[in-house]
Order: sequence, then structure tokens, then C-alpha cells
Amino acid sequence: MDKKQNAWNIFYYVIIAAMAVLLLCEIGLRFFFFEVEVVGSSMAETLSDGETLIVNRYGKAERGRIVIIDVPDRLADAFTGETLVKRIVAIEGDTVCCRSGVLYLKKEGETDFTPIQEDYVSSKTPNFSEVTLEEGEIYCLGDNRAFSKDSTEVGPFSITDLHGYLDENGIRLSRAGVWSAILKFLI
Repeated sequence: MDKKQNAWNIFYYVIIAAMAVLLLCEIGLRFFFFEVEVVGSSMAETLSDGETLIVNRYGKAERGRIVIIDVPDRLADAFTGETLVKRIVAIEGDTVCCRSGVLYLKKEGETDFTPIQEDYVSSKTPNFSEVTLEEGEIYCLGDNRAFSKDSTEVGPFSITDLHGYLDENGIRLSRAGVWSAILKFLI
């Protein structure tokens, strides 16, 4: 085989390998991850309006975790989009309330309320009465509580409404940063 034919074979295999890698990435993104854009300021300072998130489809509903919620049909009039980006502050069995702008939590089996330390909150939490979560319920709030439509207005969400989970080291891209992140990945 001559050198020219050998070079074409190598080029051909490189193209096939690159296409296989792209196909595997696409499959991984479709089945394990998805892309969502943050709309609005309800999660400011943690997340910014227009920021794109690569979110894990699978995970566990845990206190403090940022989640993507499919807007249930019963709440379609309350929300303009199809999904919400919020933080879980209480899970099934917990009782949660807010007094004087401080969020209090009584975990299942405990007798006393404990104030929740929330370094990520960018505005005062509106006061609300005690809510005890039933099986399969979660209580979700935005980090910018003054501008967040969340469980304080519509009540608990069902765990079945969860569509995705933002991992601590999740991929976050600004509108301008998408192409630069792709270029960094490729280089």
C-alpha cells in the first residue's frame, strides 16, 4: 500500500472515530443530561438570567439541592414557562416555616425547629406558616426570595414533578460563554 492510500485510511478512521465520539456524547446528553436556560431572577445571585445549565436527569431529592421542576398542569396558570429552577428546602416528613425572614426546619422525628443557614439567599424570605410535607412532597424556594414564585405561593411540589438535578459541579454557561466553553473542550 502506498503512502497516499495509507494517509487516506488514517484520515478515514479519524473521521469515523470522531463521528462515533460525537454520537456517544449525543446519546449521553439525551439520556442522562439535558440543557435548560435560567429565565428570570428568582435564583440570583446563585444563577443568572440567561445562563444555560447542563442538568443531570437522575438524582435524589435532597435539602439544599437545586432542581428543575416540570410545571404541573394544576399550576400552569401560575407559571409562564414549562420548567422552574428552584432549591429544595424541605423534603417529605419535614415541617418548614418562616418567621421574621428566617427559614425554620423541623426534620421528621425531631421536636424542635432549627433555623436553616442559607448563605446563598440574596433577599429576605417572606413569612409563611408551618407546612408539613406529606409522602412524595418537596418544598422549593428560589434563592432570590423577593422575586421568586415558588412553594410559598403554590404549596409543595410533588417529587414526580422533578425533571432534573443540578450537580454541585454542574456545567453552567453564560450566553456568551457557550462557544468559548465548546472551544475550550475541543482544544
